Amino acid sequence: LVEIEDANDFYISAVAPTPDLRVAKLVSNIILPGMGNQPLPGAIINYRFVYTNAGSGPATNAVLYDRLPANTIYVTNRMGNASGWTSQYAIVASPDQSWGSTDYCTFGTACDVSPKSAIVWVRWKKTNVATSDDDRDIYLRVMIR
Repeated sequence: LVEIEDANDFYISAVAPTPDLRVAKLVSNIILPGMGNQPLPGAIINYRFVYTNAGSGPATNAVLYDRLPANTIYVTNRMGNASGWTSQYAIVASPDQSWGSTDYCTFGTACDVSPKSAIVWVRWKKTNVATSDDDRDIYLRVMIR
């Protein structure tokens, strides 16, 4: 045991772990049966969101949200190699984007009664995005009206 008589003789320096979420939104393909990759009514557009936590600590209560493009209808969304996210949607033009927002409904729950054509926003929530979450994928599919 060492006693320190003068607290000015030592210093402690620490850096708090911080998250650094990085997200890219990519169009993975456009599908119109019999027409190839044409962005015409009825074509399906597949979006791929790739995210990484490049920080030194986890991101807590992370929310990734996306407004559907004009003249499209929500078809589906799915996790690629990502896990632990809750998928939600909003049918209002300017929803509250906070974690506990009541403007959003979780897919597959009691509030999930709106027609999919009414969906304006889709979002995904996760309580803890670890630093090991590198190049994780979430997919969104919409159809051109």
